Amino acid sequence: MARRCARLEEDLRGRISKDAGRFFQLELEAQHDFRRLVRRWRYLRELQIADASHRKDRVLQRLLKLQEKLGDRQNLHLAD
Repeated sequence: MARRCARLEEDLRGRISKDAGRFFQLELEAQHDFRRLVRRWRYLRELQIADASHRKDRVLQRLLKLQEKLGDRQNLHLAD
């Protein structure tokens, strides 16, 4: 199971890295898909580490902040 999770995490990291540099050029639907990938990576990361380590895990903390910012951006577009 750990090996499969590691492969999934590597796949998600690669897909996110591919689109991160051009995020603002993506269509709105592709931006939403990007946000969903970040969310999946976050959930996978949460499953891989102990609850007590969540606050200490730098990757998880960055994913949480990124997901929040992407959600705020999505909400602004919906409010228009």
